Amino acid sequence: MNLFPVSEMFLYILGLVAFWFVFRWYRELARVPNKGEKYVYITGCDSGFGNLLARHLDKLGFCVIAACYTDKGEDELKKVSSERLNTVHLDVISTDSVNKATAFIKTLVGEKGLWAVVNNAGVSVPSGPCDWMTVDDYKSMLDVNLIGVIGVTLSVLPLIKKARGRVVNVASVFGRISAFGGPYCVSKYGVEAFNDSLRLKTVLFNVTDSLSIESAVEVVRAEVGERGLWGLINNAGRSTPIGPTEWMQLEDFKKVLDVNLIGLIEVTLKFLPLLKKAQGRVVNVASILGRLALIGGGYCLSKYGVEAFSDSLRRDMQHFGVKVSIIEPGFFKTGVTRLDLIEADLQRLWNRLPEEVKHSYGPNFFDEYVKAQDFSMGLLCSSDISKVTSCMQHALTARHPRTRYSPGWDAKLIWIPLSYLPTFIADFAIAVLLPVPKDDRKIHANQVGVANT
Repeated sequence: MNLFPVSEMFLYILGLVAFWFVFRWYRELARVPNKGEKYVYITGCDSGFGNLLARHLDKLGFCVIAACYTDKGEDELKKVSSERLNTVHLDVISTDSVNKATAFIKTLVGEKGLWAVVNNAGVSVPSGPCDWMTVDDYKSMLDVNLIGVIGVTLSVLPLIKKARGRVVNVASVFGRISAFGGPYCVSKYGVEAFNDSLRLKTVLFNVTDSLSIESAVEVVRAEVGERGLWGLINNAGRSTPIGPTEWMQLEDFKKVLDVNLIGLIEVTLKFLPLLKKAQGRVVNVASILGRLALIGGGYCLSKYGVEAFSDSLRRDMQHFGVKVSIIEPGFFKTGVTRLDLIEADLQRLWNRLPEEVKHSYGPNFFDEYVKAQDFSMGLLCSSDISKVTSCMQHALTARHPRTRYSPGWDAKLIWIPLSYLPTFIADFAIAVLLPVPKDDRKIHANQVGVANT
């Protein structure tokens, strides 16, 4: 019996699509206020889309800055526009021309900033079969349609950020499907990619460098303003060096702790004022190894530290409305668990050991250790890292986020239960996974004599 006929399913889907279009139409009815205080910079205004848009926005009351390539284009546009409209000469492939136009705009807009830039300048020829083209044909069009767009955008981006404005880049449907040969489609695909990357705000910083962190804080503070920062996810980390504790030196511990713990603490403390302002969220990525120390080296120490810092931070911040969550992933296939890197570093540790220490482990220990590690990681590591990011998302967006998330089947079924069992049971279970050292050092005569007595 068909309880849900295809026709009814189709009607439901049709209804949802119709609802979406009505909702989008209604949502897009709203318009920004104070048009007379908003400056809009449009390139390619000699003719076509740019020319028509400049005249239309001028009639709506915007302060239009129309960039034209020719004097004739500027003169003709001024004749049919109001005094609010300003024109500027622009050759998008000339850095000097772009810089001069930017300097003019900066003087014109002042502290208001630039509400929008519309990158419309472009050319369409040469177009044709690919084997009819030369590399110079590609270069000449990419310089205008792609490099020009990027250059103009970057030149005015600080002014747009000041006004919290808009970037409108004119691509083409041929930026989605390459229907013919030549550089046009290539350039428009590039514009699509630039748009996507531009929407994603990035900041480069080194969590072990205080100056770098300060710089990142300033960038974020300028971006969020009085709203504050809603979410901070501390995910930066490293795993190596890891291995038997005796193989380590003090610097090996410091390397990991500086990134995984000290860096995380400093980043959090620097961003706390912005987080308190927004009553936001802190999400610290620890590890299931922050509950159970399976390996030597600084990794487990750092993750135990993250657990402790997060717990104390959560209790301190509850009075300010800031929620703190800990992510404790099991084993997943990421850069942290890349076996080639881990094994290369393990080989480095082994090679620098004194011969006496090597002999205390036996001639086959290193190879057996690597094999055991490969087997365990191959068995436990999951490739579905979305389980981790889903927990991060929930911690950021849920009204009542969890204190701890433990993504991964191994975390839930093995490591968490093992962490609650008596220590001798956990020690035994972990020992089963690793090889046993076989001391091959020669016993001295006096030791034999002592043994015989």
